[in-house]
Order: sequence, then structure tokens, then C-alpha cells
Amino acid sequence: MAPGAPAAAVVAEAEPDDVAMLDGNTIEVAWPQTRECVTKMRKRVGTVRYRPKQQRNRFENVYLIEFERRPGTPRMAKGPRLRKTRWEKLRGRTYVVLRSAVLPKPARTQYSPEEIEAVRVRLEAGETQASIGLGIGRTKNAITGQSKRFLPGYAPLSTGDGPRVKSGVTVELTESAMLTLPEYEGTAVEVFEAVKRQAATEGVALN
Repeated sequence: MAPGAPAAAVVAEAEPDDVAMLDGNTIEVAWPQTRECVTKMRKRVGTVRYRPKQQRNRFENVYLIEFERRPGTPRMAKGPRLRKTRWEKLRGRTYVVLRSAVLPKPARTQYSPEEIEAVRVRLEAGETQASIGLGIGRTKNAITGQSKRFLPGYAPLSTGDGPRVKSGVTVELTESAMLTLPEYEGTAVEVFEAVKRQAATEGVALN
């Protein structure tokens, strides 16, 4: 930023990104709510909009979620309920993508750095591969393949800056490990633990 630049330009440069690539995703959010010593899971369905220029009290609240009204809502309450939030808060709740405005991508389309980061943070938040795939226009199997890069010892086929370090993790080993997980999917941590268990079962040494 050049000296003497307008303050508005400084703010524009520093706007938080849509790191999870949630813009256009319609999600079902669930969270526990306790009333009179009784805890129930509350669920709401809403569409996420990335609105970094909207007026907000908290600078990080770049998401605007348009929550659908529940059946039985008074007729005078029209339109969706609008809630501003941020990734740090949303990731602490359980959510699943129901539909997405993002069009499906051809199977061999390369991942952009933004997509790889979105997959990483969403896996860390506990989102399933199927949900992530629907949200960014990829298949569940494609996300499962991408999740391997976050396993310790992962090395791409070509790093471009030195010889490849073999980790011992193969496609066959990962596929066998996935078969041991409920519904053949899990978070990055669960997949990693499953791979370690499978490697021990098969006598494979991991680097």
C-alpha cells in the first residue's frame, strides 16, 4: 500500500477472505440449546452469502446467512432471518451442505490453492467429504483423494524443489483404511488414524 493511500483502500485490502468457500452454499446448521435443564438440538437451514462490504459491528463477520423461517412463524414476519457471522464461529457448529450454487467441475479439473485451503479448513471443522464436495463443486471421492495431502508424510508426485520423499501411504492402503470407517468417510484426523491402523495391520512401515 502506497503512503498516503485512502483509509478505505487499506480496509479493502485487509478484508477477510471466504477461506472456506461457503459463498452460495445452503447449509443445515445444528447446535445444542438448553432450556429448563433440557438440552435439545436446534436446526436451521440457511444460504451463506459472502458479504465483505456489508456494515457490521465485528470486522470478521463477512458472512450473511439467510435463514429460512420455520413453519408456524407469524405471517407478519416475512422474508428470511438474516444473521451475520464468521468462519471462526460457524466452524464450531455442526453443519452440512444441502445444496450449492457452485456448478460441478469436470473430474480432472485441477484444484486451485483456494480450493485446497477450503478443503483443509472444512475437514478440520469436522465436515464430511460429501458435504465439502457438494459445496465446492467436487465429488465425494475427489475430496477423499484431496484429504490425503493433509496426512503426515504426504509427498506429491512432483514437488519441484527436490526428490520425492516416500511416505509409505499408497492409494490401496488408503482405500483399505477408508473401508474401516463408518459410511466410508471421516474427518482428516479420523482418516489419518485409520491409515495408521491399517498400515499396522498390513505390516506397512510409514515414514
